[in-house]
Amino acid sequence: MRTCTLAVFLLAGLFLVNTPLYAQDFSFADDCVSTVNNQTVVFRQDLDRGFGNSRQVQAGDTVAVYTNNGTCAGYNVWTGDSDMQISPAADVALTNPVDGYVDGESLKVKVFDRSEDAIVDIGTNVSFESCSSSPFPFCVEDGSYQTDTIVFIDGLNTGPLPIEFVGFRAERSGSSVQLIWDVASETNNAGFEVQLRRPDAPGWTRLTFVQGAGTTTKPTSYRYETDELNYGIHAFRIRQVDQSGSSLLSDSVKVEIPLNRSYDISSTYPNPAVSSTSLDVAVGKRQNVKVELYDVLGRRLETVFDQLMTPNRTEVVRVKTDGLASGSYFLRIRGDSFATTRRLTVVQ
Repeated sequence: MRTCTLAVFLLAGLFLVNTPLYAQDFSFADDCVSTVNNQTVVFRQDLDRGFGNSRQVQAGDTVAVYTNNGTCAGYNVWTGDSDMQISPAADVALTNPVDGYVDGESLKVKVFDRSEDAIVDIGTNVSFESCSSSPFPFCVEDGSYQTDTIVFIDGLNTGPLPIEFVGFRAERSGSSVQLIWDVASETNNAGFEVQLRRPDAPGWTRLTFVQGAGTTTKPTSYRYETDELNYGIHAFRIRQVDQSGSSLLSDSVKVEIPLNRSYDISSTYPNPAVSSTSLDVAVGKRQNVKVELYDVLGRRLETVFDQLMTPNRTEVVRVKTDGLASGSYFLRIRGDSFATTRRLTVVQ
């Protein structure tokens, strides 16, 4: 069982590359800023180092991971003496804007080939080690960025892809979505894992696995229809798996499922409440929504929420209760097209 040192698991550099640089002192760190993150990408010491045109990663070459919009999110220099670690940076809050990875985004790889003084863009065409024998419960193997995880890369390759995607699209039908993807050819293709990222949950989940055609030069179209989905924006992608276990991720597509009623409001949680409580509010059309707190005598105590809401988005409204006496209260929720009430019990 192989292990790796995770001493830098929480510390890493974010490096933004605006234009390709070709020079002997090249570094992905030029013109970059740094930040902290907590995913670790490990490039195995004995990985398949070939990346096309008879090239191989050599000591002194720089390896970087980058986002869909081209931002370099972390790098390291290959020595070949040990496993190499990169801790890619995450997208951080607007108070400290850094354009790194978002959860679920595909990891992409570039190599600065020092001997050729050139950057080779490998993209997502890398292979990942299975997590089945990993000692880390937070190991992932689908090539995606997820916070608090570790991923092991055991091969680089810019040669022929196991499949050639022609297109991937999603079509909404009521509250369901039909996914269609076309491939021009397949080589040792075991099949396709259909993945979903829900609007109310982090990360990607597996929906199903669609068997591939193995090896064929004939164009093939694949389809899969989901069950009914809740309202909100859902993202889909395809993880192609070849017969050796290597995988390749498609780009993601998004579909918005509309709320099929004028509003959706949850009960308060927790209830009874001590210091605070919350409720989820969503509307079917754009409108101003106000949430007000009343006591049992009908006196308005506070306006806890008053905003213009976007359709099909859940807003979590939080209510502080630590300053209230024990007893019953009411939350009055009003929009342009509805009005309703939720009861709340406070226990001090």
